[in-house]
Amino acid sequence: MKTFIYKIITLTLFLVLWGASPKFMLAQEKLLGELTIESITPGGGEKFVTINGERVISGRSIMSPAEIETPAQTTAKISLAKTGIIKIAPDSKMNLYFDNLSITGDLLNGSITVDALPFTKFNILTPDGAVTASNLNQENVFVINVVNNKTQVNTLTGEVLFKGNLLAAGQTSPSNINSPNSATDKNPDSAGSSNIILITLGVIGAIAVVSILALSGGNDDNSTVSPIR
Repeated sequence: MKTFIYKIITLTLFLVLWGASPKFMLAQEKLLGELTIESITPGGGEKFVTINGERVISGRSIMSPAEIETPAQTTAKISLAKTGIIKIAPDSKMNLYFDNLSITGDLLNGSITVDALPFTKFNILTPDGAVTASNLNQENVFVINVVNNKTQVNTLTGEVLFKGNLLAAGQTSPSNINSPNSATDKNPDSAGSSNIILITLGVIGAIAVVSILALSGGNDDNSTVSPIR
């Protein structure tokens, strides 16, 4: 009987000590991000963003994962104590994941600014690429813009990798963000249509010149004959 009691006491002490251990506490702790919402227009009325389908106001704590959408004229800033800050511009949509060591996510549309603290891993996917860390021993600050499923990256501090290219501070990835109707778009159909129009105008011009010459020749043949012979 005494042996059984000793076993119960020993097991209880083990569970208490294990539950109080730092590793156990860390596993149970959910990392939270602090949300700050700002309006880019004075007196913008009620300020909110949508997180996981729910309207959320400034001061709310958010957990990973979070699907974040910002309306027009409203920005969202998520402060992560151990890894950095993510600023989401108006009219943007992002799926955000974070833990004690890393920031990851999918930027579907819009613009974000990431301020990653030293030793923070990051990997932001976009419709046509991924922005990853190049040097973890420094602070890395960068801006990602996604328009019409095309991405542009601008490094403000540190350095990042985009499509295998190193972008140091002050460098921007080649701009491929153009509107569908941009004059810089190389559209074979548009070029073909332009050529057809030019050919048609040329033919019409040629017909007009021939007609004018024919009429001029006819007038010369029907010139008036003087009555004096």
